[in-house]
Amino acid sequence: MASDDDFFLKQLAQQNKRFEQALSEQKHLPNWLQSKPATLDTSFAATLKKGSLPKSVIEQKQLSKKTGRWIFVSLSMPPEELQQAGIRANDEQAVLVLRGVESDSNIHILGRKLIDILKPIVKPLPKTLIDPTLFLEHNIQGVPSMVEVNSKQEIRRVKGLPGFRWLTEREPGDHGKMGATYDILEPNMIDEMKRRIMTVDWNKKKEDAIKNIWNNQTMFQLPVSKLQSTRVLDMSIKLTQDISLPDGRMIAKKGDVVDPQKLLPMKHVFIIFDNTDNQQRELAKKIGDENRRNNTPVVYLFSNMDKSQGWQAFNGMSDYFSAPVYKLSQSLIDRFQIHALPSVIKSQGEQIIITEYPVTTNAKH
Repeated sequence: MASDDDFFLKQLAQQNKRFEQALSEQKHLPNWLQSKPATLDTSFAATLKKGSLPKSVIEQKQLSKKTGRWIFVSLSMPPEELQQAGIRANDEQAVLVLRGVESDSNIHILGRKLIDILKPIVKPLPKTLIDPTLFLEHNIQGVPSMVEVNSKQEIRRVKGLPGFRWLTEREPGDHGKMGATYDILEPNMIDEMKRRIMTVDWNKKKEDAIKNIWNNQTMFQLPVSKLQSTRVLDMSIKLTQDISLPDGRMIAKKGDVVDPQKLLPMKHVFIIFDNTDNQQRELAKKIGDENRRNNTPVVYLFSNMDKSQGWQAFNGMSDYFSAPVYKLSQSLIDRFQIHALPSVIKSQGEQIIITEYPVTTNAKH
């Protein structure tokens, strides 16, 4: 059976897991950074889309619709023609389609421009989406263009806005130009995404994320011990429910008081210190070395470190103690009732003893 401190060791190991993963990433870049990214990074998505819009205005979809009615448009069109396209879309159950956003723009800006143009005349706002694949699939070279694909997979296409009633009456195929058309202002969204991805320094972003992991860590400023004091910690717990073996035999009943230390004595010595205090660090090493010489396993827990030094400080602790170090958590502070530092927690018979050691000066480094 696992002892009580095995539980805390597992908790500490889990807590340190992301530190170890991040440290590993310093040495080995993941595969997706060694080649062209296959999917959008969240930071790029945020660059591409800042803010939110009504779903009826902008819907990002990966299309491959088999049937439908589409009116291909661009902000290069005069406002009155965009409004006419919006009216057509509402009246004839079609969808406005754009190829992308301008090179120096984003979806939020595009959406606001469309709303400003359409809203005074077109109510409700028509369904609108961005899909460069539809432009490619139907070889759209100018706007506005209307395309209909019916249930028989018959395709009818025309440049201009003669209307789908007019288009449906024609034979399948391309019916040429029936009105003024304009060049497409927006670049292909897929090409634009690739371009923006290529301008991002992904290695630097990853390095910054690894460096900044310590900025998000909570450190604990606990009082410094001035006098040596020792106290016994009562680890007893009152059961809130019955505990039984798989065969149904009762181990303990609800309401019983159980002392884990009596059942499974703690094997490790826990040494808790503030790494920004030279005297605490040196004392922690001295106590740790003494216990290790006696073949007692030691766990080093730091309450605080110089976050500006990041990995250098963290790795430096491991080198200094020649052992793994772990960050103190609030749950361990509460569990062991840590009042001041440095503190040493160890088992003595059926008791858990907490000793606070004096530090005469707060020698910060």
